[in-house]
Amino acid sequence: MASLVDSLTRSIFNKATVIYKQQVAPHVYHLRIRSEALKGRHLVAGEHLRLFVGIGRDTTLDSKVRTYSIWDHDSTQGVADLAVCTHSSGIGSRWITEVAAGEDIYYMGPKGKLVIDTNAGSHLLISDPSALSHMYAIRRAIPPDAQVAGITYSSDVSDHYADVDGSRPFDFMLLQYDPTESLIEKSNSLRHLLSQKTTVYIAGDARVCKSLSRYFRQNWPAEEVRSKGFWMPGKTGMD
Repeated sequence: MASLVDSLTRSIFNKATVIYKQQVAPHVYHLRIRSEALKGRHLVAGEHLRLFVGIGRDTTLDSKVRTYSIWDHDSTQGVADLAVCTHSSGIGSRWITEVAAGEDIYYMGPKGKLVIDTNAGSHLLISDPSALSHMYAIRRAIPPDAQVAGITYSSDVSDHYADVDGSRPFDFMLLQYDPTESLIEKSNSLRHLLSQKTTVYIAGDARVCKSLSRYFRQNWPAEEVRSKGFWMPGKTGMD
């Protein structure tokens, strides 16, 4: 079964080559890939790739695929940077520890729904480490004349890795257990930095995303709230 699924995947997915891998935090790897299919491709900040990480493993196709945000890209060179988290012990975590520069990998995309709102006058971005690279990509694409504020939170300060340019543009909060109330309080303290027409982006723990989305829609004059759960306890392979 594994060889049949592997052969099918190689025939329908795009091929890329790993050209760089570096651990940037205890549970995060920076991966850079090059693909002919990405050359000249216009990418929107917030899009992702779906990587086939289960070659040689006897599981279903869905179990072999994991989704990773495009952290940065160079369309001229056909290069994309990804941040791969290893907080779980799943197939993606095992794969990233084993893959090496020079190896070929297979992917689909790019695509995505939690992308930059180019019409927004101001932006508020909130995420945990699982979505930090995603928010970094959106942050760098926001026009310099727009108003922007960002929050990242974690129970471990070592999870707060820098963006590809070395910057750390978001306020970091060291939070334990349910962070919702603290994030609401912090967001309200940043409200004076933003205009009335604000797009709010929320990503990471699906439970926190749901609670915060409800709060912002009910209590902020937000033009739009965009939310995406990257993970949930007990659930694997979230897209």
